[in-house]
Amino acid sequence: MRTICLTLVLIAALSTAGSATALTWTLTGVTFGDGGTAFGSFSYDATGGAYGAVDIVTSPGSSLGGATYQFVSGGFTPSDTRVLFVTTGSADETGAEGLALFFSSQLTNSGGTVSLSLSEEATCADPACFSPAAPTRLTTAGSVTTTPEPSCIWLFWAGATLRAARRSFGSRGSEPRST
Repeated sequence: MRTICLTLVLIAALSTAGSATALTWTLTGVTFGDGGTAFGSFSYDATGGAYGAVDIVTSPGSSLGGATYQFVSGGFTPSDTRVLFVTTGSADETGAEGLALFFSSQLTNSGGTVSLSLSEEATCADPACFSPAAPTRLTTAGSVTTTPEPSCIWLFWAGATLRAARRSFGSRGSEPRST
């Protein structure tokens, strides 16, 4: 029985380890110095270093009118501590709005909450959106948050079920056998 339990745990661990999925990170309490706010979400897979599923909206403030972000900029190399979202999927991002998010620590596949650090919204001044054009606005507060990936929760429940089954079969195995 012990061999069966260990085999099942190993299969569960290998099936989740090989299939990392992106987590959805949600903007929380994001405000700009000009009174605007930002809300929405994006996905990030720390294993592959890939952002996606961008759905972020900023509201108007005294310096910018707000925008809807659905794309990751190709000119500003994203990492686990920074990303630039833009309003266009075009190769030339000049004139598009850009939202640069800088994280106080790395985004991981473990989930949690990560504060924003001097993030900025501005108009792209060049085709790669590497330089912002005035006016710009900086964040004054905010974070991104998520929960652990569902497969981790599944693995927890699978382990609990296997422990219960082992106890059940283990107690039967210790009973005297009738001959």
